[in-house]
Amino acid sequence: VAGLPTELPPETEEAKRFDLLMLGLQLRQLRAEPGFDELRDRIRAIAGLLEEYPSIPAIAQELVPCQATFARFTSSRSAWSWAWRFRQVM
Repeated sequence: VAGLPTELPPETEEAKRFDLLMLGLQLRQLRAEPGFDELRDRIRAIAGLLEEYPSIPAIAQELVPCQATFARFTSSRSAWSWAWRFRQVM
């Protein structure tokens, strides 16, 4: 049985901001609103920064699967698993 939300450690400000960024990206895609490419590029930049730290175990564990999914993300708007994997690292 999963713990109650109050039993979980609080998320960092950075994680919350990333969640908001991802929500904005998803809403723009669903609503066919402009700005998708800008948010996608911001997420790519964040991922690029994380790739600079392969010695951190949480990043190293997800780096190869994320890079493989990222290759599909560059040509497809539906590869949310790539960004979600990086969210798990944050």
